[in-house]
Amino acid sequence: MFVPLPDIGRPDITAIASHPLLQRIAVPVEPLVATFVAEDTREALLRGLPCLAAVLVLFELVRRWPADWREVAIATSSRVGKRLDRARRLGTGASSTAISKWAARRSVPWLLGRSPTGAVFWRKSASIFRRARITLVVAGLTLLVGVGGLRLYARDFEGDPGWAVGLLVVFGSIYLSGTLRFDLREEVDRLEQIKSWPLRSSRLFLALLLPQVAVVGTFISIGAALFAILMGTLSPSLLLALAFLPVFLLGWVATDNVFFLLWPVRVVPGADGVLQDVGRASVLFLCRAVLVGLALALSIGAAYVAWSLQAPDTDTFRRAAVAAPAAWFVLLLWAVLAVRSGGKALVRFDPSRLDV
Repeated sequence: MFVPLPDIGRPDITAIASHPLLQRIAVPVEPLVATFVAEDTREALLRGLPCLAAVLVLFELVRRWPADWREVAIATSSRVGKRLDRARRLGTGASSTAISKWAARRSVPWLLGRSPTGAVFWRKSASIFRRARITLVVAGLTLLVGVGGLRLYARDFEGDPGWAVGLLVVFGSIYLSGTLRFDLREEVDRLEQIKSWPLRSSRLFLALLLPQVAVVGTFISIGAALFAILMGTLSPSLLLALAFLPVFLLGWVATDNVFFLLWPVRVVPGADGVLQDVGRASVLFLCRAVLVGLALALSIGAAYVAWSLQAPDTDTFRRAAVAAPAAWFVLLLWAVLAVRSGGKALVRFDPSRLDV
């Protein structure tokens, strides 16, 4: 059962690339592209001469430029010093950047009320909205690229495109959660203070994660809607994948942060490529992937059992209406267990371990 959307046609990449406006914009990079696609060394050298000439001209312009670069260096050093000072006070997360005047004038609604849980959620949401605008823009552009690539991959798939949205939900949740880091990892330098807040540990753990879940879930939902528009089809399985998104995303983010509390490390920009950090991240990712795979396997198993226990003459829609809630409940159970485990890990967390 499909709900047809307005037909916007399939984009012709060749026609778009040959547009006169794009051709004019691409003129400066044509020599560089021609150098890399040259058939032999002689042609590559000939094509690369304009690039080499441009580099030499720019070098001479910079060398002869009558400017006092010391002032620029001092200004740059001052900006770096301010960022380091903010990092000491606010941590090194994506929401530790400066607040713009435009964002400071905008109010952030109390979506969860003015209870202690709502106050924690509002604090994190306000920090994300007012400080992490560039990070959100980059994440949105990354998601658009991913949706476009998925659309090109699925353009010849004539069946239900819900499987593609399922991939978007799983891999998008994992990737964006690790990229944005609006969770406990950016609160690592304030966890000693946060643990003293008047909230039960599991509720505090959940309140600190909900803004990340909300942001990532919104991005993925927008990406799924855009994918449906590009495919021209709104299928039931697409809606089913979006129904599973909140519980899967909460389970993954909670599991990720439980591992962080058990084996904490201060997140330092630029340290992701260090060899020992790569090894640690790989081992922890493997452990988390095993748990997520187990949760998904149990969810699929519950759906299969619920599907098989029904009468043989039951139609597909009614079988799915029973099997889908069974799978959803298993993922919800995983998320609840992860949140409770996170609350216990937060109580046992010792901030002094990060100073060793």
